[in-house]
Amino acid sequence: MEKNEQDMNLFDFLLLCWAALKRFFKTIIRWILQTIRLGLQYFWVVLIGVAIGVGVAWVANQERVVIYEGEATVYVTEGMKQAAVNGVKLFFHSNDANRFDRYGMPLKTAKATREVKFYDVIDAKCDSIVDYVDFSRNTEDVDSVRCIVPDRFCIYIKTRGVKDFTPFVNIFKTFLNDCPEVKQADEKAKARMNARLTFLNHEIARLDSFMTTSYSTAAHTYAVQNVGGSNLIVEQDYEAKMRRLVLERDYVQQQIDLAPELINFETPFVVTRKPPIYIYKLGVFFGGILGLLLAMLVKYRKIVFDYLKKKD
Repeated sequence: MEKNEQDMNLFDFLLLCWAALKRFFKTIIRWILQTIRLGLQYFWVVLIGVAIGVGVAWVANQERVVIYEGEATVYVTEGMKQAAVNGVKLFFHSNDANRFDRYGMPLKTAKATREVKFYDVIDAKCDSIVDYVDFSRNTEDVDSVRCIVPDRFCIYIKTRGVKDFTPFVNIFKTFLNDCPEVKQADEKAKARMNARLTFLNHEIARLDSFMTTSYSTAAHTYAVQNVGGSNLIVEQDYEAKMRRLVLERDYVQQQIDLAPELINFETPFVVTRKPPIYIYKLGVFFGGILGLLLAMLVKYRKIVFDYLKKKD
C-alpha cells in the first residue's frame, strides 16, 4: 500500500512538472507572438529604432573610432625576457612627457593607444615547436608552466583609430637599447650563450677525437681505460652523448641566430579589427530591440503618462 502511494506521488510530481513545462513554453510562444504583433502594428517605430542602431554602427565604423588590435611575437636572448617586458612597460608608464617625441612616435599614435599587454608563448608538447599564445594566462596548468618558451613572448596592443603599428616596433627597439639595465641584461645573457656554445663545440671536438681512437660497433663505443693499474676495455655510449651535445649545440646556436639584437620581431604586427558587417549586424539587432521598446512606450503611452502624473 505504501509503495503504491509512493508511485502515485511520483506520478503526480511528473504531471506537475509536465504542466509547468507546458505553461512555460506557452508563455514563451505567446510572448513571441505578441512581440511580432507589436512590431507589425508599430513597424514605423521599430524602423526608427533600427535606423538609430544602423546610424550608431556607421559611426562606430569610422576610421577615427575603430578599435584595432595588433599582435607580434618577439625573440629575445634566453634569460632576459622579463627584463625586456619590464623595459617596454617602463616606456608606457614613464612620467617623461617628451618620450614620444624623443623616440619618434606620433602623438596621434600615443594618444590612441588603449592597451599594451604581454603574453607567454607555449610549447604544449615540449618539442621545441611553438603551439599557441597563452592569452588566457592559464598559469595553473602544470604542463603550460613547464613548457613556457623562455626566449619568446607576444606583445598585444589595442588602439583606437590607428592601424599603423610600425612606430611601436621602432620604439621598442630604440628605447630598450637606451635602457642601461635592459641592455646590460642582454649583454650578459648573450655572453652566457656564447660561452655555452664555445664549451659545447670544445666538448664535441674532444669527444669526436676520442671516438676515433676507440673501437666502434653499430650501437656503442668501447674505450681503453686504466682501472686499478690495469687496462680494461670499457663499454661507453659515446654516440648517445654526442647526439645530446650536438642537439644542445644546435639549440644554443639557434638562440644566438634568432636574437642578434636586443629585441627581434618574428613578424610585423598582425593588425585586426571587427568586420564592418559584424558591427552593422549588432546595430540592427540592438536597434530592433530599441524599436520594440519604443513601440511599447507608444502603445502604452497613456498608462505611462498617467502613472507619471500620479507619481508627481
